[in-house]
Amino acid sequence: MGKIKLEFLSESKSTLSEFLLSKHFGDRQIFSEIKEENVLINGSLAKDRNVMLNPGDKVVVYLNEEENSLFENDGPLDIVYEDEYILVVNKPYDLDVEPSRYSATNNLASLVVHYFKIKSINSKIHIVNRLDKLTSGLVIIAKNRYIKNLFKYIDIEKLKKKRLLVFQLVFIFLNYLDLGGTVREYSSAFYLRLFIEYHV
Repeated sequence: MGKIKLEFLSESKSTLSEFLLSKHFGDRQIFSEIKEENVLINGSLAKDRNVMLNPGDKVVVYLNEEENSLFENDGPLDIVYEDEYILVVNKPYDLDVEPSRYSATNNLASLVVHYFKIKSINSKIHIVNRLDKLTSGLVIIAKNRYIKNLFKYIDIEKLKKKRLLVFQLVFIFLNYLDLGGTVREYSSAFYLRLFIEYHV
C-alpha cells in the first residue's frame, strides 16, 4: 500500500512545527517525519521544523510505516468499509478483539494482521473501539498510530448529550449526504463521517 499521505493547507502564518502541532502531531513524531524526509511544503522537502509557513502553503506528510509483531490468522474477515486510513469490520459473537494468553491467534487482531499482510499494508493493528468477546458489532481499525490518535478528539460526550441512538445518528448523516446502502454500510459511513468532519 505504501505510506499514508496526508495533505493540509496552512491558513495563517506559523512555523511548520506549530502548524503540525495544531494537527495533533507530537513533537517526537514531527522530528521523526522531517528526519525521514516525509514532509513536503509546496512540493519541496522540509528540512527544518522552524521554517515559516504562509497562508495557502500546502503541507504534505507521509506517515512512517510500522512493523507488526502479532501472530496472524487466515480465517474469514467481514469487511464493511475500507479506505487508506481505516478498516471497519464486523466482529462476530464469541471472538476476542485482541490476543490474550488464551487466544494468541483466535482473535480479530490476528485476522486483520493476515489481511494487512496479503494487501501489503505495513501497519500495526490500532483498534479504535473495543467490544467484549461476547458482543458482535462494528470495530474500527486505524492503519497508523496517528490516525488512531485523531479519534481521541471526537467529542463523544457531546454526542451522548443529544440522547440519540446510533442508528438515529446514522440516518441523520445519510439524509445529509443523500446516500443509499445497507444498514451496516450506514453505520460504517457514519463513523467515517465523524473522522472527516473533525480532522480532515
